[in-house]
Amino acid sequence: DDIRDFCPNYANMGDAQKVNFWAFLVSAIAKHETSFNPIARTISTGNDEVTGKRLYAEGLLALAYRDIRKFCFCAFDWEKDKALSLTDNARTILDTLRNLDCGIKILATQVETLGRISHASTYWNVLKPAGLKSRLKEIQTAAQQALPFCQR
Repeated sequence: DDIRDFCPNYANMGDAQKVNFWAFLVSAIAKHETSFNPIARTISTGNDEVTGKRLYAEGLLALAYRDIRKFCFCAFDWEKDKALSLTDNARTILDTLRNLDCGIKILATQVETLGRISHASTYWNVLKPAGLKSRLKEIQTAAQQALPFCQR
């Protein structure tokens, strides 16, 4: 529904250009959520039902262990990770490929379910239409400026 707000020419683009757009969007999420830090760890609101501890957003796309309950494709293993240091990149949630795989699939699921990228219930605050952490307008503008094929 809102793809034109990010990339006005999306409907007319080829597959390679569309892939480039989605890569840009995932990169923008990582930029604004974690400053591209693959071992980022920030406190979130609530508790993580998987770890039994306070909820943290971790890794490149700021994901949580509890995501494995809602999104079966997220391959994080708390039982393996709990004995490791919080910054040990051997932790499954900090494994960049696992983190990206999970996050990209969450994004795809949301776009399919909600029919749009930005929504009040989206996973990432930076993609929400409002709120202190929203970077929606900035991401939309950046996509149009950085990706000339997005412009009409």
